[in-house]
Amino acid sequence: MMKHIKSILTLFVICAVVSVALATVNGITAPIILDRQNQAAAGALLEVMPDGGTFEKVDLSEYELPASVKEAHKASNGGFVIQIEWAGFNPGNITMVGVSADGKVTGTKTITVKDSGGNGKDSAAEIPAMDANGYYVGSDINTIDGVDTIGGVTVSTKAYRAAVKDALAAATILGGGSYVSPEQLLLNNLNAALGTEGVEFDKHFFAEVLEGVDTVYVAKNSAGYVVVIGENFIGVANGAVVGGVDGETNAIAVSAEDKATAETSVATIKATTYTDIDLTQYEGISANITSVKVTNGGVYVIEIDGEGYGINGSYGSKEHIQIKVSISADGKMLSCETVYQNETQGFGDACSKAEFYEQFNGKTLSDYTDTRTEIEPSERKDYVSDIDAIAGSTVTSAGYKLAIMNAFNAVKILEGGAN
Repeated sequence: MMKHIKSILTLFVICAVVSVALATVNGITAPIILDRQNQAAAGALLEVMPDGGTFEKVDLSEYELPASVKEAHKASNGGFVIQIEWAGFNPGNITMVGVSADGKVTGTKTITVKDSGGNGKDSAAEIPAMDANGYYVGSDINTIDGVDTIGGVTVSTKAYRAAVKDALAAATILGGGSYVSPEQLLLNNLNAALGTEGVEFDKHFFAEVLEGVDTVYVAKNSAGYVVVIGENFIGVANGAVVGGVDGETNAIAVSAEDKATAETSVATIKATTYTDIDLTQYEGISANITSVKVTNGGVYVIEIDGEGYGINGSYGSKEHIQIKVSISADGKMLSCETVYQNETQGFGDACSKAEFYEQFNGKTLSDYTDTRTEIEPSERKDYVSDIDAIAGSTVTSAGYKLAIMNAFNAVKILEGGAN
């Protein structure tokens, strides 16, 4: 008995010593790491605004700023340097953005890059290169959306652009101006077009082929629909156009052509019906497809399980990503969305972001066909050439893409083609 007590006491002492040692090491290293991060940020101030002069940190508690804004320094020349924390496929990217007194980007410097990977390119290299090459220098709040993303790292560079835009918005507010976020502007446009106030909207999942229409939003209180055609928002209630605004919430006179398109689109949506398909009557359809319905317009709405990394990051756990897609009879993807996922947080769970799954919209089965003649057919891969994979999440990306390919193949079979 005494021997067991002695062993327990010895183990307790060892654990206590190790805990103290770890705490001591952390107490020594944590300030060093923080100091190095602070030094990098301080050096970036003059790097992104060489003519800034001296800088004074701004108390952000007095302002309503984008959530991505973490710090701001006011320069003696009247400009600001804004520190933004943003997420592409991975969270934790930190970029410093210099904004001149007249609201133009003077420079950018990404001091922490968490994003990596891409479709043929490495975003961990592309983002710093954008900084070094002055990709956004000279842009302002009105022109920044015109700056192109970079193919192969579209998701990362789109998120980067949004971060720079947040910095421009923050500088505007800190300088005494006003700014409406894209999310609020969208909501303002939707309500103004429909003649409502404070109503929330859902983005319509296309199960119809609607020519000439970019997006449709549905009022959550059933007040009606807003059809987006180009830059115009057109409200439709009780089957008729009730108003329209441009992208800046200015009232417009809706043209006869757009009026007809909007009313016809809403009528088509409301008239859409669904018929279940018995999959047991067909051979070659993936077992991961759980449901297929066909609309009266000949569009297939498919629910399918994607075999991602799995619940709590346990590969092979059979915790699937649930995906819903709609594909026209001629094999074109109309809508794609992630209904449910439980992939690894900060990595694979990016499959739930519209920036990822909406990349599949407009694609066809031919986008998955590896036609390289120098490779034996048995060794060719199924892939999508311009879909950015999720950085650091190969299994999730591959599982998702395979699910989409299986959906395309199912439509091919249902339309009478061979798998």
